[in-house]
Amino acid sequence: MFEGKSLLAVTVLENIEHKCRNQECDQLLPLAEIGAHRKVCTYRLIKCPATQCEIKVAFCSMIDHLLTDCTHSFAKIDKKIIDLTSKKGFFIQSFNVPIQLQHHKVDTFLWTGKYFFLIIRIGGDSSSDWTFHVEMLGDEEECSKYRAQLVLHKNEDIQADDDYVYRFTGQPCPVEEEKDSKKKTGLIVSNKIMTKLSGQIIKDEKLGLFKISIA
Repeated sequence: MFEGKSLLAVTVLENIEHKCRNQECDQLLPLAEIGAHRKVCTYRLIKCPATQCEIKVAFCSMIDHLLTDCTHSFAKIDKKIIDLTSKKGFFIQSFNVPIQLQHHKVDTFLWTGKYFFLIIRIGGDSSSDWTFHVEMLGDEEECSKYRAQLVLHKNEDIQADDDYVYRFTGQPCPVEEEKDSKKKTGLIVSNKIMTKLSGQIIKDEKLGLFKISIA
């Protein structure tokens, strides 16, 4: 008797619709589907991709955050997103070497309706690394459909065929992954090498400037 009532209660619970707990989401789903929905809900909270920003915002509001609120975003400074949809070849971002110990601001790109982020983390001492990786505003399945290519090269080496060139090709990672794990998903160059190369470049060219190209 009691078992029958228990089974009935479970059956009712599984069949009634449950509201998503994410704020502003009005989806009503069966209990068996609610877990899968929360993983892709456009109102799920995710951390800003900027290395120095820990603010969580709704997935669907991330671009607005980077354009208007995040002080560690180039999009806020430039008041625009870099649209690569109509561009051919590489987009090139320049930066000085060595840089004062600070984190690079995040670059935001739009390509065929999808948003991508270039993240640069700067090695603070000789034992640490510089890391360069691309994130996507999408889930893991969406990320698997794309490939990003990063090329680290000297400022004057437009063709990236000189001695100081580092390359990486791979898929972007979802923006909502943990930051410490994401930094290992792209191009990694030791601070010792970057310092050595910048010293050689300054000596040879009177210029300590590198470029990171993305396509």
